[in-house]
Amino acid sequence: MSQADRPPTQAEPRVGQPETAAAPPSQPKADAAVPAPKPKTPLDLYKEDVARHVAARNATRVYTDAPPHFLRSIVVVQVTVDKQGSVTRLRTLRSNGYADLEQAAHRSVKTAAPLPVPPAGLVRAGTFEFAETWLFRDDGRFQLRSLSDGVQGEPQNGWDRTRR
Repeated sequence: MSQADRPPTQAEPRVGQPETAAAPPSQPKADAAVPAPKPKTPLDLYKEDVARHVAARNATRVYTDAPPHFLRSIVVVQVTVDKQGSVTRLRTLRSNGYADLEQAAHRSVKTAAPLPVPPAGLVRAGTFEFAETWLFRDDGRFQLRSLSDGVQGEPQNGWDRTRR
């Protein structure tokens, strides 16, 4: 088979076409833009509003610096509110057994009640429930995960839902 009859290989130019320099292998750009954060949902915005409200009403028990790598306890509480923001139910979804810290999380919500009015689009059958996470340090002070700027990671999907 003559060279004219053979199909060109990647390194060989076609007959009658100008030769072009091979493109260097692509390398990741060091200055690549960081992807934009995803837009916040009405649920995210409401949880942040509630967290700010709870933190403001419990200021002496809240820490604002970055959470430590090793927390004393993580308590997840399901909060149910009516369409006016009145707390109708609190239930611990996750804890590591420190009853005093579970009670502290519940007490912080009760101290802050009533909570901000939830957006109408989140309320079903007159109530709305969501979960919030308390990050407790060794000294018993806490931070709410919705205000932690993702330092400990993104909130878990699936915990928040409307009551059906």
